Amino acid sequence: MKSERASKVLERKVNVINRIEWLDYSRGLAIILVVLAHSQCPTAVFEFLTYIIAIFPFISGYLYPKDGVSAKKVIKKKSSLILSYYFLGFINYLFWVFAAQESFKNVDMGEYLKNFIFVRTDLLDAVPINMIPLWYLFFLFVAELLYTVLRNKRLLAVGIAFGIFLRVYSSIHHVAMPFKIDVAFTSLITLEFGRLFKEKVDSKLRLWQAITALGIWLSIAWINGGSNWNTGDYGKFGILSLVGEFAAIIFIVWVAQVVEKNNPKTLWSQIASAVSRFSEDSIFVLGYHITVGGIIIGILNMIGMVVTEETLRAYWYITFPSMLVPVYLLILLLPKPLKLALSQPYQFYQLVGSKRRQN
Repeated sequence: MKSERASKVLERKVNVINRIEWLDYSRGLAIILVVLAHSQCPTAVFEFLTYIIAIFPFISGYLYPKDGVSAKKVIKKKSSLILSYYFLGFINYLFWVFAAQESFKNVDMGEYLKNFIFVRTDLLDAVPINMIPLWYLFFLFVAELLYTVLRNKRLLAVGIAFGIFLRVYSSIHHVAMPFKIDVAFTSLITLEFGRLFKEKVDSKLRLWQAITALGIWLSIAWINGGSNWNTGDYGKFGILSLVGEFAAIIFIVWVAQVVEKNNPKTLWSQIASAVSRFSEDSIFVLGYHITVGGIIIGILNMIGMVVTEETLRAYWYITFPSMLVPVYLLILLLPKPLKLALSQPYQFYQLVGSKRRQN
């Protein structure tokens, strides 16, 4: 028993040593941009930012075991994402019911609850706004499980083809399934791109590649519109969304690698530290950044400053730091056990259990 415990400790230490910094920075940068996308920014900016969601399944694909993994192991390892979805959703639901302004509520509470249970966050007017970002947690579990099952059954190419079909078809007829099953299919190619990137591509990107990727990303966002996975809207030309997402991935990875390369320098070290904290606490940030913004709005209204949706849109460049800075302070100041207790109950349970065993 002791040897087994020692081997697990050694494995955790090896994992820390072998962490790929630019992957952490990529996740952190993407989370920061997600907060920006949810700050009531102008439509053109939002549509441009929608392509960044692809970085998350890309990272999962990059970290996918070379020799594969069983579906049972994926369920065991990733099912905590589902628990976090419902746990965070319940907390945010209570906040919405008891604290949200009536002007923000569009349907009855029962309708909100039903859509939350079935992960129908694509129904933007029929789900609490602070719960919408949580769809990603449930989706990632479904996507990784689907990817594993199809890969093990040698049907991954069929799944990828169906996902591409859904992208193209969505420009003709809107498709949205419960539990984000449709999004899981459309993301299969991104997961595979991450795996192939690790195996086939020189991971150190060049400046010219980043500039080219940014140009493609900007152009496609302008031509195609947004690529909103949550709503199943992949723009005017669904296939173009895929190219735009790959370009966004390349650019974000390049920026992350620049941060990693310059980390020893004082200013870059501070940037790297901040970005890595957003990566480390990404689920906490995802779960609470809109709620934190809602609390700030409530405080402003209490002191006589009337803040409406129109106000937030008009001053989105103030809304963004007003959400980002308090969230950053929370992830800096709150102890890790409390952050886990508020966002990842299973990991909190494991942490408490490990401390008890140590004592």
